[in-house]
Amino acid sequence: GTPGEWDLLITGHSLGGALAQLMSTELVGSVDTSRGFKTKDDSSLFGVAKNLFFKAKQNLPGGALPKWRSVALYTYGAPRVGNTEFARYFEQLFAGREAFRIVNDRDIVPRLPRHGNALGNTVLDYEHVGRTVLIADKADAAEGIDGFWVEGTSDEAVCPLRDVSP
Repeated sequence: GTPGEWDLLITGHSLGGALAQLMSTELVGSVDTSRGFKTKDDSSLFGVAKNLFFKAKQNLPGGALPKWRSVALYTYGAPRVGNTEFARYFEQLFAGREAFRIVNDRDIVPRLPRHGNALGNTVLDYEHVGRTVLIADKADAAEGIDGFWVEGTSDEAVCPLRDVSP
């Protein structure tokens, strides 16, 4: 088939989950991954020539990123990777798509880095993305979630881990 007919599943555990979150925004948002970090526009002769070459390369077959029929993201025990603006961008990109972060209720990694609300300031502005699925080994030790909690479908509207700090 062709890429437009493909279903893409992106997944990762812990640090791999963090990288999966970052990569998924690039693949869904059609960001040019060949350039790395965004840089200032280079108006020199060399910069203009480089931009023209890059645009010509994008027009060749295989130069553009493929489009996918559907993209789903599942992370396991992933830390927070972006600030509030990144989380807003991610949620816009993944509107109507599957994006779940599966968390063990006692795992410390999904609670890192600490959220600014936990410290009472906005110095550390890290946010989770996607819908949380909280899994507990023992329901009585899981702060009342009865062993399994899914954001958006369970009784509590707000994730029990949203603003928790280790």
